[in-house]
Amino acid sequence: MDLLELFDDDDNEVIEFLNYQRRLFTVRKRIDHMTIWDDEDFRVRFRISKGVVLQVLGYIDDQISSQSERNLAVTSITKLLLTLRFYATVISLDAW
Repeated sequence: MDLLELFDDDDNEVIEFLNYQRRLFTVRKRIDHMTIWDDEDFRVRFRISKGVVLQVLGYIDDQISSQSERNLAVTSITKLLLTLRFYATVISLDAW
């Protein structure tokens, strides 16, 4: 193995690093669960009714709401529904 071949490989790595291009920032559409599910399907999915979700949101909205809208921040209703969905479907870690 020649010493020049070793340096040539390093040069190629540096060139690849310098030519690296980041992926474009893409934002997926967020689903509005309060409007797409009817009352029965919503209850099956989240194990709680829409009215109770809105009541709970009224109590905790100021604690979980984002301070800014930068970077398309997740809304407080989405955070609450995500948490409820997690609690409704979580498998106990003790089972593992």
